[in-house]
Amino acid sequence: MEYNRTNFFICLYLAHDVEEDNEDLKYEIFPWVLGPYWRNNISVFLQKKDDIWARMNYRAIVSKKCCEELMSIYPNHSIWQRERPYHHGGAIRNYKKDIKLSVPRGPNLSPKTCFKCHPELSTSLHDSAFSSLWECESFNDSDESDDILLLPKQSIKLYDDFDSKGNLNTFEKSED
Repeated sequence: MEYNRTNFFICLYLAHDVEEDNEDLKYEIFPWVLGPYWRNNISVFLQKKDDIWARMNYRAIVSKKCCEELMSIYPNHSIWQRERPYHHGGAIRNYKKDIKLSVPRGPNLSPKTCFKCHPELSTSLHDSAFSSLWECESFNDSDESDDILLLPKQSIKLYDDFDSKGNLNTFEKSED
C-alpha cells in the first residue's frame, strides 16, 4: 500500500496545486512534511509529487459523488463527524489579493488566527506580512458550494520520514 504520511502530504500539496490559489497555505505544507530541514528537501518532495501525479495519469480532481461513495463505506467514522465554520472550507481564491511575503509557520508554531472567528482582534495586525492573523474567504450560496468536502484535522506524527542527516527518506511502493 502507498498509504503513508509522506504520500498524504504530497497529495495534499497536489490538491492545493490543482484547486487553491493561496500559495501561502500550499507552502505551509513543507515544514510539516519535510521537517526542520524543509528548505533542503523541497526539490525531492516536488519530484515525488510529480511522480505520484504521473501515476495518477495527471488526474487530480475528485467529484463530490466519488467522495460520497467513499464516505458511505464507513459513514459513522469520526473523520466525517467534524463540524467547522462554513467559511473554513473549500478552495480559497487569492488572484484578486495583493501578494505578500510569507514564510511557512510549520508545526512548531500556532496556526494563524481567523478574523471571522475572532472579530474582536485588531484589524491593524492584518496588514503585517508576517502576522499570525488571516481572514477566511466567504462562500456565496452558489451551486459550487455543494462540491465542498470538509475533512477533520488528524493528529500526525512529525518528521518520521527523515534520516539522521535530516534528508527526506525515499519511499518505495510497498506490496502490503
